[in-house]
Amino acid sequence: ATGTVTLFGNDYDPQTQTELDLSGNGLTQSIPTELGLLTALTKLNLQNNNIFSEIPSEIGLLQLLEELYMISTQVTGQLPSEMGNLVSLRILILANNALNGTIPTELALLDLLTDFDMSANQVSGTLPNEITQLTALRLLYQKLT
Repeated sequence: ATGTVTLFGNDYDPQTQTELDLSGNGLTQSIPTELGLLTALTKLNLQNNNIFSEIPSEIGLLQLLEELYMISTQVTGQLPSEMGNLVSLRILILANNALNGTIPTELALLDLLTDFDMSANQVSGTLPNEITQLTALRLLYQKLT
């Protein structure tokens, strides 16, 4: 349909789609870059899938996104620094995946972040001090290797 965005075989209206819950849907393909076109999204839930791909940098276009859940989604690679553009984000739950590399300092730009969980990943290095100094942060789970 005209003006819609196709994700995982379904069409969504980027003007009106504010929540997207695809948890436990058996998704196996990678997260499409078109995700960044759903700019009205405030809540995205992709947990319990087998995506086995990186999080596309286009996720940074979702500036209204308040909640992002990707527990046991099997996402891989490094967190894109563009996630620092998610200025409305309050909840970022990325536990139990295959994420690696270091945590981008750009996440320190998420002033509203209250809940941040990256436990059970293969992230290395130290958590950037800037992130631990976020004043809204009340829940932080991060075990670094």
